[in-house]
Amino acid sequence: MIRREGYLVWIRSFDVRKSKSEGRRVPANLAVKNPTPEMIVKAAESLGWRAEPLPLSHPSEWWRKGAAVLIMPPAGVTKQRAIRLIAQKMRGERY
Repeated sequence: MIRREGYLVWIRSFDVRKSKSEGRRVPANLAVKNPTPEMIVKAAESLGWRAEPLPLSHPSEWWRKGAAVLIMPPAGVTKQRAIRLIAQKMRGERY
């Protein structure tokens, strides 16, 4: 297993078309339609965090092309808190 700094965030975590059991990690009112890695990177950078898109396939859909973003929030920010803050930022900029 490769050890990385920060958190690996899948784009499906923000997709309103996915159910919680399919990998959405935010409430439907914070999710967006067709999220892209660029949207996640832009939201993370607007929060002052470093972010790097990665061309990875989600383990549950290894045959489908997907993407993830490696985010590096400050110490003390949990992964769930980071995902929620990014979702709020993406939702605010999109609508």
